[in-house]
Amino acid sequence: LSPVCLGSLRRAAILIPEKFYRLKHMVHQRLKVKTIQCVFLRKEGYSGLEPALHRVVGEVIKAVTEESVSFVILSHTELSESAVPIPSLLCIGAVHHALVSRSLRSKCSIIAEAGDVSTVHEFCLSIGFGADAIYPYSTFRLVQHFFGPGRDQQNISQEHIPNSALSTLNSYIKAVHKGILKVMSKMGISTLPSYKGAGRSSETAKAHRG
Repeated sequence: LSPVCLGSLRRAAILIPEKFYRLKHMVHQRLKVKTIQCVFLRKEGYSGLEPALHRVVGEVIKAVTEESVSFVILSHTELSESAVPIPSLLCIGAVHHALVSRSLRSKCSIIAEAGDVSTVHEFCLSIGFGADAIYPYSTFRLVQHFFGPGRDQQNISQEHIPNSALSTLNSYIKAVHKGILKVMSKMGISTLPSYKGAGRSSETAKAHRG
């Protein structure tokens, strides 16, 4: 299982549901996975955002240094009327730079289980801010909802995609990957690792518009 997960990260920036759930629920002696919820309380308003971000960063650092976690999943899945998401770019960037400043970045991969990433520009920014891979669960749920046979939330949340939605999902992923490559080529970058964590948001915007 671990070679499959590692290979997925090397080959693609976007994880399909099957590979993402294999990674998320992986049981391995050396490769550990931890999911950290990137949410804060609605009642705290904007004043609650910064402490929540510090909490996320602290949990990641602890997971890497004390628990030897190899894959950190920054997730938006536990949303509710009282819990709202911390923007993915904010979490990815803060976690990436915290790990870099402590010389820990090479010890773990950052996976964004994001509800606010759907366009090519947003994928490019997520990678540029430090994400190793993105699982855009909200976009995939929409695909399943509109192109799959089921309509209830329980079916939409599962890792298995009905055949009626699979073709549309694959076309979406292929289009996003082509878009990422186009942006990278306009910036003169030939490999994904060279682009990852560069934080070149202004250049990304210009390349995307061009």
